[in-house]
Amino acid sequence: MLLRPTFTQHLAKQLLDCKHINLMSPHGQGRRRTLDDINQVLPTHVDVFQVDLKREQNGYDCLRLHLEAHEENKQGIVILHNFYGSGAVKSSLFQALQQFGLLCVSEDLVSSEHGNHKHDFINVMLPAITKAELMLEFAYRELPLHQHAYSGFADWLLLQDKPYSRLDELADDWYQKELWQA
Repeated sequence: MLLRPTFTQHLAKQLLDCKHINLMSPHGQGRRRTLDDINQVLPTHVDVFQVDLKREQNGYDCLRLHLEAHEENKQGIVILHNFYGSGAVKSSLFQALQQFGLLCVSEDLVSSEHGNHKHDFINVMLPAITKAELMLEFAYRELPLHQHAYSGFADWLLLQDKPYSRLDELADDWYQKELWQA
């Protein structure tokens, strides 16, 4: 099950067309889940390289090595999570990425100018998660909630700063006791 099916499929199509997209969203809105979902909808013949630049200390070096090893006739997509337009991104790297779909995931607009080179991103905001999507996610995750509680819990989550991340933070007994009503 995809969290945001229409959005995810549209994003995947753009990446398959070798578009360069900056997906913007604050933390806790389901960015990482969206990346997982994109991997589900892409054809299996597409080479996907994903690196989290916040967690991978040598992320750009890994990317360069991957680009060098990429089979020339194979379609590829590069996903850079926690991308913040670092000065470490050289225009030569962006030139090498022209033959790839590129998805940069950040919290806001990224710098697209590097020396004399200006890189054009399609800036896309991750849609706010909806009550209906949250309720489907509860069932998908098999949360220890009674179905009659889905609506009230979804309403409570939508009032939180990081609604999607809250699902990972709460213990089973918290759900069972319906403590969001407290």
